[in-house]
Amino acid sequence: MQKSDTVVSEGRLYRVKADPDGKVYTSHTRPVHLQGTEELDGIAWAMVQSDVTYTAGVRNVTFRNIFLRKARTAFSVHFDNDRFSRSYYPGAPVPLQEQLVFDQVRVLHEHAKPLLAINTPIDAIAVTSSHCRDNPIVFRGNRAMSDYGVTRLQLAGGSYGYAGAMNLVENEVPGKRIVLRAWGSMPRHEAFEARLVAGPGTIEAETDL
Repeated sequence: MQKSDTVVSEGRLYRVKADPDGKVYTSHTRPVHLQGTEELDGIAWAMVQSDVTYTAGVRNVTFRNIFLRKARTAFSVHFDNDRFSRSYYPGAPVPLQEQLVFDQVRVLHEHAKPLLAINTPIDAIAVTSSHCRDNPIVFRGNRAMSDYGVTRLQLAGGSYGYAGAMNLVENEVPGKRIVLRAWGSMPRHEAFEARLVAGPGTIEAETDL
């Protein structure tokens, strides 16, 4: 166990309270207290939830009419996996993210920053009626799990304001499969070229870019 790891015991959730020093603890005694914090086997357990909701994913969310002026990753869908916290505990059921829509998103800055950075399993993403420049959609792993599943990515009615070659989709996850469909696309410059970087995974594409 490490800082912020969470377990289920007696139908309640308990979380490890510790410093973010990377120290790993071994638990031999399960917590059962009804409230507050109790130390067992040198581990401070805080009772954090008494109902039966153990996992949570994000699904059916639409982000609409967003203007991006600051040069940074626009949207990040991620699991933590560091010495401060772990969003996913090895062997637990994976909380799948589902059906996220990004509609009428406009990138106003000129910097090469990801439009989407994703390091969780997610079934479907739609980017519609949006405008970007050199802003790829990037899939990454974080060593939290071995299978990130299949993602179906839809790009519809987008315009692209970059005068050169850009990585439209980058897949950095070993074995991950991305199914891409793009139509109604409108490059703003003759020199525009969309590239797909499959990396250690695969990208199956039908695109008009």
